[in-house]
Amino acid sequence: MRIRNMQRTLRINAFSCRSDHTIERCSIVRIGVIVLDNVLPQHMGMSVEVLIKNAASDCGEGPHWDDKTKTILFVDFGEKTVHRLNYATGEDEIKHFDDRVSFIVPRRSGGYMIGHGKALSHADWDSNVVTTLAEVVEPWNNTRFNDGECDASGRLWAGTLAEANALGVREPARGSLYSLNKDHKITKHEDKITLSNGMDWTADNKTMFYIDSEARQVWGYDFDVDAGSISNKRTVVDFGGAETMDTLGVPDGMTIDNNGHIWVTCYGVGKVVCFDPETGKSIRTVEFPEAKKTTSCCFGGPNMDELFVTSGTFNLTPEQVRNEQPLAGSLFRVTGLGVKGKHANVYEG
Repeated sequence: MRIRNMQRTLRINAFSCRSDHTIERCSIVRIGVIVLDNVLPQHMGMSVEVLIKNAASDCGEGPHWDDKTKTILFVDFGEKTVHRLNYATGEDEIKHFDDRVSFIVPRRSGGYMIGHGKALSHADWDSNVVTTLAEVVEPWNNTRFNDGECDASGRLWAGTLAEANALGVREPARGSLYSLNKDHKITKHEDKITLSNGMDWTADNKTMFYIDSEARQVWGYDFDVDAGSISNKRTVVDFGGAETMDTLGVPDGMTIDNNGHIWVTCYGVGKVVCFDPETGKSIRTVEFPEAKKTTSCCFGGPNMDELFVTSGTFNLTPEQVRNEQPLAGSLFRVTGLGVKGKHANVYEG
C-alpha cells in the first residue's frame, strides 16, 4: 500500500485496517518543525509551528489530544486514514481503514471510538479489529457522521450531514445530532441540520456549544449532564452573511479554553478565531496564510496550553497547493496563547 505525501521516513511500522481484519504494513514518518515567524496576529508571545507538513492529502479533521498516550489523533477523511502522532518522539503512526473515518476519540476501556458512514464503532489499535456498536437509521442514503466528541459523563455526541453531489451541492436539513450512551443506545437531539460540525461544553457542564456550518452560526444550549439532554437553543456567535465570507469563512471545528472562550476554526480563510460566547464578539485571531482550509482545533500538550490545528487540501489542485497554499493539509501547533484548554473527555461505554 502506498501512503502519499510522506517524507523523511524514520521507521517502517504502521498499519492498514481492513474489513477482513487483515493487516498491511505501511510507513511511519516524522516531519521537521517549521516556525512561521510571520504568523503573529494579535499576541507577540505566540508562535505557530508546522508539526507535520502536508499531513492530510484530502481533509485533515478532528484533532484530539489523548492524555493517556500523550498523542495527537486526527483523521484524513478522504484518504480513509487515522494519524496518531507521538508528542515526545514525533513519530506519526498511520492506520488505513476501508471506510472514511470522520472522527476518533479514545474509549476508557481501550481502543478508540470512530465515526464512519452511519456507524459508530470501536477500533482496536493493536488488533486492527473494528466493531460497530450502533448505527443510525435515516431516510436518505447519502447521509453520514461528521464530527464527534464526548461529554463529561462519557457519552459520545456526533452529528450527520448529507454528502455533496458531483456539483458540490449539499441537500439541506438532512442531518441530525445524536448521542450514544454507555449502553450503546442512540438518542436523536436535533434534526434539520445541514452540515454538522464542532461541539464542546463549558467546564461547569451547564452549556453545550454546537456548529451547523451551513448556518454559519455557533449555537448554545442549556445542558443537563446527568440526563444527557439539551434545551433552550440560541445563537451565541453569528458569522453574518455573504459580506463576511472573505474574512470569517465557514465555522467548522471548535474547542473551549479555561476562560470559557470558544476557539472556532474558520474554513476557507485560514483562521482560528477566539470568541466570547457571552457577547458573540471576537477576541483574537490566529492566521494560517498558507493553509486556507483550516478545519478543526483542540488544546493539548503536557500543560494543556498548546492549540493543535488541522487543515485540508480538499478541491485544491496540486498547482494550487504548490503555488498558493504550500502548507495546505498540515498539522499546526500554536503556543504562547496564555490560555489552557480542559482535558478532553473519553467514551465510557
